[in-house]
Amino acid sequence: MQNLRPYYVIFKHTLQRMLASRKSIFILVMSLSPILIAVVFRLTKHNTRQVIKFIPNMTITFFLMVITVLVSLFYASATIADEIEDQTLSFLLMRPIQKLKLLLSKFLAYLVGSVLFIAPSHLIFTLIIATHPKMPENVIFHLSMSVKYLAVIILGLLAYGSIFFVLSVSSKHPVLWGLLIAFGWEKITIAIPGNIKKISVIHYLLSISPKRNLSNRAQMLLEKAELTTGWIAISILLIITFAALCLSAQLFQRKEYH
Repeated sequence: MQNLRPYYVIFKHTLQRMLASRKSIFILVMSLSPILIAVVFRLTKHNTRQVIKFIPNMTITFFLMVITVLVSLFYASATIADEIEDQTLSFLLMRPIQKLKLLLSKFLAYLVGSVLFIAPSHLIFTLIIATHPKMPENVIFHLSMSVKYLAVIILGLLAYGSIFFVLSVSSKHPVLWGLLIAFGWEKITIAIPGNIKKISVIHYLLSISPKRNLSNRAQMLLEKAELTTGWIAISILLIITFAALCLSAQLFQRKEYH
């Protein structure tokens, strides 16, 4: 356990640095926005059909396709890039620690920090809508669905985070390239027919997302996506994560930081 202590310190330092950064203010506001939207929804009149479809639609179109991507982008791309910019990474590497374990410690900190923002937000959002008088299912059902949605979101954080980690160790402008991937490639491929959409993370996340009570627009989006079988999609997301982390490790091992 003593051998792991330096990496726990790195994990703790990275997590604290992430949560104390200016990016966290933006991410906090973004994470709270679905709760505010849910409160406004509760205070306005809606029919039963709209109430039933609200949680699934918000989860797919906002939590999964916007919040997950942005949290991954701003946190994962900054874990190494910020330390390079502040010139603190070179001092860290002077210690007798393995670069691979250092990188994994930082990735774990990114993942934990991201979940700390998104999970409470989705659970509170779900509770607000699940207690609506026009909601036919009970709260327990919706909380169990929230856990399923969060499992998909965590897979998204793993896959997107590992890709943005590659940018963090290889590019001077990881956020810019990340934005091009997240809101360029990832969004364009959904609408393009054929197999090209399978070269995107969102395709596999949509494939494993619960399909219950989606709006017609969301269902059309999923039909266009030509979804992959669930277990294959999960396997591919894990392979993407593993491959991107391996590439990050290789780049990190070879690169000299001053």
